[in-house]
Amino acid sequence: MKVAICGAGPAGLAAAIEFAKLPFVDWRLYEQASKIREIGAGITTVERANYWSPMFNTVDQRHVSLGSRLIGVEHQDSGKVRIEFANGFTDEVDLLVGGDGVRSVVRKSMFPDHTVSYVGRTAYRAVVTSGEIATVPDVPDAVTFWHGPNSWLYTCPLGDNKFEITTITREPAALKEKVSWGLDADLEDNARHFEEMPLTHFQAVSHGLSLFDRIRGPHYERLYHVLDQSAKANAHIEQANLGFDDAVNAIIDLNWSVKNNWIAQYDVLGEEGLDFMGQTSTPLRIFRQVSHKVPGSSPELELGGRSISTAEICRRVALPEVATLGESNPFSLDVASAQKQAAALQAGKRITGHTALLKNEPLWAYAAGGIGDDHNAHETDDVVERLRLGMMLTVMSGSMNSNIQDVFRDVDSLKDGLTHIAFCADDKLVEDLDATGHIDRHVREAIALGISPAKAYRMATLNPAMYYRLDHILGSISPGRLADLLILERVEDARPETVIVNGVVVARNNKALFKNTDLVPPFTLNTIHLNPTFFAPETYSVKAPQGEPYAWIQAMEMYDGYFKRAFHARLEVDASGSLQCNLELDVLKVVVIDRHHETAHSGIGFVRGFGLRRGAIACTTNCENQNLVVIGTSDSEIAYAARSITDLGGGYVTVAEGEVLAAVRLDVAGCMSSESWESVRDQSLVCDEAARSIGCTIGAPFMIASFVGLNGVPDLGLTEKGLIDCQAQELMDVVLHEELAHKGSDVRSSALSVYADSAPVKVCCRCPSHSSSIHRLVAAS
Repeated sequence: MKVAICGAGPAGLAAAIEFAKLPFVDWRLYEQASKIREIGAGITTVERANYWSPMFNTVDQRHVSLGSRLIGVEHQDSGKVRIEFANGFTDEVDLLVGGDGVRSVVRKSMFPDHTVSYVGRTAYRAVVTSGEIATVPDVPDAVTFWHGPNSWLYTCPLGDNKFEITTITREPAALKEKVSWGLDADLEDNARHFEEMPLTHFQAVSHGLSLFDRIRGPHYERLYHVLDQSAKANAHIEQANLGFDDAVNAIIDLNWSVKNNWIAQYDVLGEEGLDFMGQTSTPLRIFRQVSHKVPGSSPELELGGRSISTAEICRRVALPEVATLGESNPFSLDVASAQKQAAALQAGKRITGHTALLKNEPLWAYAAGGIGDDHNAHETDDVVERLRLGMMLTVMSGSMNSNIQDVFRDVDSLKDGLTHIAFCADDKLVEDLDATGHIDRHVREAIALGISPAKAYRMATLNPAMYYRLDHILGSISPGRLADLLILERVEDARPETVIVNGVVVARNNKALFKNTDLVPPFTLNTIHLNPTFFAPETYSVKAPQGEPYAWIQAMEMYDGYFKRAFHARLEVDASGSLQCNLELDVLKVVVIDRHHETAHSGIGFVRGFGLRRGAIACTTNCENQNLVVIGTSDSEIAYAARSITDLGGGYVTVAEGEVLAAVRLDVAGCMSSESWESVRDQSLVCDEAARSIGCTIGAPFMIASFVGLNGVPDLGLTEKGLIDCQAQELMDVVLHEELAHKGSDVRSSALSVYADSAPVKVCCRCPSHSSSIHRLVAAS
């Protein structure tokens, strides 16, 4: 394989170092500069030259061509890429790697419509000696951000007697003829931006800029409007007027449990997202759960959002603020999963489970891998089996379903297993937190079902604290534990009159006594990136075999919340040969679209259970990779929903006939809202009502839509790569092309059917009883 790497910055050098390890790769590194020097943006806390020079010296210089400025890229019919340089040299390569800066010729060849524009902020950067900065009083020898109303100053020691000074200011576009590196800096004009800062800060800026003026280091500008959301940095997530447990959850999680929101932020925003979710100024104790895998599946099954290495996950799970690794997928049997689970066990951390209702040997093997709990089981036999394996059962009760009554239906059969039972919401909408509560709901219902109050409260407090190995600091009212207390008038009601955290009263009479001053950082905004092809209805066409009046497809029916039952459906075609939804039998089209990378990747399937008679619903909270999922009655409705949610900036939409009927704006990573929880609650209720107005018959439709694609819950999953057999963890066809024994029968006699015995079957329902309604519909034709 012949590889050309353009740009000798850190990215290009890293690529060269890795390609050099592959004996079958013939590579060459091209750099437009005739002499190597520090170019590009500075890297926070590390001077570029400090890490660049060792990288450059590692590269075999015989493979480096300086003075080679790329000017042309042409894709050949042979699949090769022809490259042309300003010095007249041309070549053809199998792979072209672009690391050629802000005006990348490589990027322009791939995305010709991409433009670079000035957005009103300019950054000036200088690297000075530590001795020079020491002449300015009160500048800390540590990474420091100095914020003014309109300008920022950043100072940072780099080691080796060097110190970085960077300023970011607002400059009118008229002052900037072009976006570029290395424009002259006007000291007097720049310093005026910082006059509103305290005197010491202004002196630091003035002195730093004078040094900058002498050294004339490179400066950089913020280039992409999608990243320039600094004006929104003062947005707050407000909270008010809700019981403390519910209120803080309403602040932190729009419609996910706190731990699952970390997963969502991890998928969209990477490590920064996890750190963002782990910090708050509110009286909330956050114990982190590190995602088991990001993306959640192999590259063959999904693109996902951000990618986190196995090594980084292993490092994070050992941190003191982390309580657990999870949720793990019972069908992920790769080496990396084993390595992460081993790292968690070695660090003394729990591994959170998701058994997907496994039984017998598969369940035993899953538990033997170190998984310690499960929140899926609810039938008595399944619960008892897990308790006998020494697993903790976390009783789930969220917006999609509730297992409380099922788990405690036969308390006698559980015997002493109540000490291994705790509570969790799993996934709960803010309106349900407001209406029914959080863990307090579990306590009330457990007591009503005959559990003694002492045991019910233990399941809400001491049991989980002991399981997560946190009982030395919380979980009981005893010496040495943190003073986190609920003062109740009636134990059976589980409605606290007073909430105390760390010895301080933080809520009384259902009113919070604190304000949430948490900021929404700019990097969490504007995360919806859809390829324009998804605004065209024809993108979603699923074709029948040529010339056929109908085709059999692999479909799934939603049941018990996010579980999916596979079935086969026969759909008719239109004049163009595209398969049509069957609204009479509630067989709708479902699409999962890449919204992270702006690629043309999408997975298309068919789903039953939503009941839509017209229009479409869409959300950007697809579990686990937070892609866009749309369920609709036609391709045109799906396309309109995709465009509408892009305009919204992420969230939920209900659309019909070219009109947005209702929407919930989730601007933070497409998963959460920067608005008050009351506003989100009201929007969500209206959006649900709009969904009902177009025929939706399922409760919590947007949350359940988020789980249609989850490939860790049988029978089927759907990602932006396609339809997945969950147990096999393999992609499969939506259209079943096999010849059917009854092919010549009346195509309208039955729209849903089973195969004849002679026809091969891809995936059919694996449920043992076949007593569900889908089996009454799937009658032999």
